[in-house]
Amino acid sequence: MSFLVTFTSLLGPRIARIEAAFTDKDREELITALLSLHASSTMAGAQRLQATTTHALAAEPIEDQTPGPLLEQLAAEAREFEDAARAYLQDEGVPTRTPGV
Repeated sequence: MSFLVTFTSLLGPRIARIEAAFTDKDREELITALLSLHASSTMAGAQRLQATTTHALAAEPIEDQTPGPLLEQLAAEAREFEDAARAYLQDEGVPTRTPGV
């Protein structure tokens, strides 16, 4: 369950990394950031985030996507997952904050 706590606490920074890669027009960093979110979403069971990152990774050229809609969708899906994970963890009696993160 600590992975789930860590995953949810890092969603914001992961999405910010994707946004920065778009801003910098850094193709390699964008792919790396999307793959990172994709892999961790898969491990956490965040199916919507996984599907959205899969779709974003399939776009070509990836760095020419319009970032606004993608970032908004990722942020909305992250909030939904955070809410669901928080409710689950509270039901299980697990702290929902990772110290130092």
